[in-house]
Amino acid sequence: MPTILDMDFEISQGKYLISYHGEDVPEVTVPDGVEYIGGHAFYNYKIKSIILPDSLRKIDQSAFFSKYVYPRGATISKISYRGVVFNSYGDTYFYVRDIIDMIANKDYSIKLSHDVKYLIIFQIYFNEKDPVTEAYIKKNFKKIFAFVLESSKYVIDDSEKINIIKKFLESGKFITSRNIDKYISFADEKEKFEIFDMLTEYKENFKK
Repeated sequence: MPTILDMDFEISQGKYLISYHGEDVPEVTVPDGVEYIGGHAFYNYKIKSIILPDSLRKIDQSAFFSKYVYPRGATISKISYRGVVFNSYGDTYFYVRDIIDMIANKDYSIKLSHDVKYLIIFQIYFNEKDPVTEAYIKKNFKKIFAFVLESSKYVIDDSEKINIIKKFLESGKFITSRNIDKYISFADEKEKFEIFDMLTEYKENFKK
């Protein structure tokens, strides 16, 4: 299949995105069917947000490099892929390829900071409830629970912390009658009293 121009995109073989040649718009949606985004595909543009298709399998590490960021970097600050939204600020930007691989393949062996990795895993699980992600969370739940409670408000604000723990409780998979006391104690120790109250109320329901 020859290279084609699909409005704002140059696409080869029907699946290889070579370059974007549209406008400097706030958000760009990559066409469905694209499986690979090549290096410097968005080099000449200032784009703040990009939506990637579910068909995407690989992305070049330099795909979002921009000539407007020196010495190298991206103007893109938000990426959406398979229902997962993550920011691409700072160091996260340089791990975009790994993050895409992790989401596409549910390969949680990839080494990323917890600030990035856990927030993405939460979205994957809450969206899909798949067994692979569930197994990973179960194995690492003690660390994950601590991460949620101890994160600064710039990573997870207090209202979102409550929402995340509530979702874990509602699943019935991770906090049980056998282990709930240690999580109540930890919430008390960290002075997360709304979460403490929520866990205590949840424990009372075990007795009914």
